Amino acid sequence: MKKLLLATTTLSLLFLNASIGASAAESEDYTEYDVARPIISPYVIDLSGYEYIHSSTSKNKKVEFTHTHSNNSSSTDTVSYSVGVTQSTTANVTSNASFKTMVAEAGVSTQVGLGTTKTKTLTITWSIPAKTTYQLRAGSNWVKETGTEKLWNAGKVIKSKSVSGNWTYSSWSDKIKK
Repeated sequence: MKKLLLATTTLSLLFLNASIGASAAESEDYTEYDVARPIISPYVIDLSGYEYIHSSTSKNKKVEFTHTHSNNSSSTDTVSYSVGVTQSTTANVTSNASFKTMVAEAGVSTQVGLGTTKTKTLTITWSIPAKTTYQLRAGSNWVKETGTEKLWNAGKVIKSKSVSGNWTYSSWSDKIKK
């Protein structure tokens, strides 16, 4: 009985659709729409390229010049020295965009371009008060940035590696009383 009822219902629906379609086609106000094509074309955002994910930042000073100066006179002594300080930038990233993001995360810019190391000569003048001894120092400030670089293709990570960068961001000098 259930099979017969299902067959009867299906045939009734087919006849109903046929009669509606025939009357709609005969009507002058009838408009047929092509439902096979979407009205709005879908688009996909291409999530491909390199991504840098920050892990840590540390800053330190490198001492590149030291000299102990004693002023035995009764007046202030002024001394100047030509000092060579390092300017350098290195990183093991694959993408230049990853390196730019790494620098932005550290919050301090590089003194020279990626892969460059040079020595810059500075003339530094120190004032040494009468009857004192000071250790004169100079050097460069360094930053080390570490993180992970991921390569994405069509929204999936296909490669990931740990990366780091080291660069100088300024020179410094000071004096320490002995």
